[in-house]
Amino acid sequence: MSEVVEQTVRPRKPFKWNNRKEEAALLLSQDELTIAAIAEKVGVSKQGISLWRAHPEFLARIDAHIAEFRARVRRRGIAIIENRVAHLQRRHDLMNKIIEERGIALKDIPGGSTGLLVHNVKSIGSGETAERVDLYELDAALLSELRQHEKQAAQELNQWAEKSVREITGAGGGPIKIKYDLSQLTKEDWLAIREFRSRARISIPAETTASPNGN
Repeated sequence: MSEVVEQTVRPRKPFKWNNRKEEAALLLSQDELTIAAIAEKVGVSKQGISLWRAHPEFLARIDAHIAEFRARVRRRGIAIIENRVAHLQRRHDLMNKIIEERGIALKDIPGGSTGLLVHNVKSIGSGETAERVDLYELDAALLSELRQHEKQAAQELNQWAEKSVREITGAGGGPIKIKYDLSQLTKEDWLAIREFRSRARISIPAETTASPNGN
């Protein structure tokens, strides 16, 4: 007759925290030092660190430090992005202000009220016969800068998608071959094709022009 052995499982003792355990949990979460270096820093043995790590409460504290660190990184990253976007917006507003004020100053010039024209002066000829000519041209440089600012802001906010053009080709990158089934064409269809060919003056290969009836 087999003997049943009863084993009493003792409840785990509560984990008692102190400054050394707190510091060890923080250092372990940072993952910058070895176990030996952390043990030496907090003044315990490597075995002591291993015993602490066997407690769920200690591991939970390490995970909490890691989660807090990640949250700080995300907040800092978001703040950096927000600052960059704010600077982009400020420069964008200043460029629009240039356009607005220039539109007022050049309102009597055709197209000048848009603020998109830039005034340049060109001298034609030389000496006493030289003439001063006012030129008004589209400020392409300013428009390009505006577009770049808008693109960068969209990229910072993950709102920019590059458009890609996909070329469809046949086997091996060659042309796509299309096969036509001409066996179902009636005599009237062939007459219409011949009439269209004569009007458009296009060339149809001989093997495709023969009708099913040989006409």
